[in-house]
Amino acid sequence: MSLGKRDYSLDFVKGIAILSVILIHSSPHYYLGSIAWFGQAVPLFLIVTSYLTYSRIEKGESISSYFSWANINKMFNRISLPFLVMTIIQIVIYSFLGKFTFNRLLQQGGIGPGSYYLWLYLQFWILLPFIVKIIDSISLRNAMILFISISILLELMTNILEISAVVYRFLFYRYLLVVVLGCFAKKLNFKITMPLILLALLSLLFSLVAIYTSVNFKPFFTNMWNGYHWITAFYPLLLFLLIRLVYSKLKNGWIKSFVVKLGSYSYEILLCQMFVFSMFRRSYLSFVNNIYLEIMLYVAITTLLSILPVLIYKRLHSPKVF
Repeated sequence: MSLGKRDYSLDFVKGIAILSVILIHSSPHYYLGSIAWFGQAVPLFLIVTSYLTYSRIEKGESISSYFSWANINKMFNRISLPFLVMTIIQIVIYSFLGKFTFNRLLQQGGIGPGSYYLWLYLQFWILLPFIVKIIDSISLRNAMILFISISILLELMTNILEISAVVYRFLFYRYLLVVVLGCFAKKLNFKITMPLILLALLSLLFSLVAIYTSVNFKPFFTNMWNGYHWITAFYPLLLFLLIRLVYSKLKNGWIKSFVVKLGSYSYEILLCQMFVFSMFRRSYLSFVNNIYLEIMLYVAITTLLSILPVLIYKRLHSPKVF
């Protein structure tokens, strides 16, 4: 079914998010307060995903149609198959170099930074139609109570059962409220308001305290993946709305077009950067003998290697983007 005219502001958000992915993997992000800016890449991607899924179901797509063999096959060919191909290539190379370990593959969910994202995406791909149905049947207030309660309960169970960080990083519920807010952003056409700004600042404050202090929030929050819990979901929502606002105000030009293009190719770039960062270490530039120049070179080289091959491939196979 046709979903109407493409919303390029969402590609713009994804373009910013994929640049953030590369930057967080190439820079000493802990010392840069990354949680306040490029550390929000995954929540931004998930907000866009939930926003688009809500749009599809809002336009009449049924759950049975959503889970049709045609859609499952499309999702497999678009998402899972490229990931599997990339992982197999990496396994072959790592095995040839004598560096492959099956245990590490299982722990990371793949090879390279960000490989866990596929598993988060697949969980939400399954859950989102049901989340949308719940959201459509109750008010915003009741939905917040319901999904926050579910998030708190699952965080408590994580602590009680002592789920390891290796397992926790793959579990959907640390981003559950992010996805719910993404659906409501579409349903209620959220705007930037003072209450949202205050909630976002509270979210950011919690993230900063969790990451940069020794405050222990157990048993209500785990100490794993600090900065990414249900209470932090309002900050990426504000960023999502701000980035779309920037898109609407930005004059048409090569910068706007380029970021939109990156967003439309964001999954391919995600896979490419997984390969780049798994193969190219910053230590390879230690001959520079200047830590700041070394970091800048590493950021520049890995960014180029993560993006340029995808742009060349897309140029050869689909020369027209818009």
